[in-house]
Amino acid sequence: MLVVLAYRYDSAAQALVQRWRAAGEEAVLLTCADLARPGWRYVAGNPAAGFADIEGQVIATSAITAVVTRMPAVSEAELGHVHEEDRGYAAAEIQAFLLAWLSSLVCPVLNRPSPSNLGGPWWSLAQWVQRARRLDVAARPVTYRAVFETDGSPGNSRVDGSSIPVDVVGHRAFLAGGREPADSEAALARAAVSLARDAGVELLRVYFERGSEQTPVFLEADLWIDIAADGVASAVAARCRELGDAAAASRQVTIAAGTATTA
Repeated sequence: MLVVLAYRYDSAAQALVQRWRAAGEEAVLLTCADLARPGWRYVAGNPAAGFADIEGQVIATSAITAVVTRMPAVSEAELGHVHEEDRGYAAAEIQAFLLAWLSSLVCPVLNRPSPSNLGGPWWSLAQWVQRARRLDVAARPVTYRAVFETDGSPGNSRVDGSSIPVDVVGHRAFLAGGREPADSEAALARAAVSLARDAGVELLRVYFERGSEQTPVFLEADLWIDIAADGVASAVAARCRELGDAAAASRQVTIAAGTATTA
């Protein structure tokens, strides 16, 4: 069973689940509303003994083959089923539970949570730039200006319509619309994948300057890729299977080694 953890209004996550189902995959969408269902059971130190109640189905944790996380944090806006005065407390409790649950799963989790983000590391722009340069990827210097737009938000964005987004899924990279990179864009793909590997994540979006295809110039990175694109959706499912098979093989080797030692 593939599980996509997302906000209830995340249309891309909904499309991904529907696409996987149409392709014959068992897939469900996990939202905060599901966490209010009575069928959940979490056993600290023994995740295989647990159960999850998703979309009205009680699913053994051991039957979950992979989780794709599309939610950085639990929002009070997701908790319309909770009394308004209790939503702040409930959001904090659900956030803590999801962090513990996702961290305990033995199946692949794309991306593994960090204490500050359910979807992976929550790094500043300066940290991303530092990592890019450490990998010998050119990066636009970080500058901060006390400039505010008319809506009151900071005017420090480095990404615009001319930027080149590259989505990483495991060891593969995709350009806009989920297409495979052309030969002339191979350097962009290599730079994006190297950043993802350095960050220890399976899913990453990396933005580069337009015109820097041959010598990529890094702008920004974030953890939310275009999972609704055909090529990307298929690659995510394939990566879940690949990682799941590798994890199962590793467990079998461990069990076999333990049996041999006991014998």
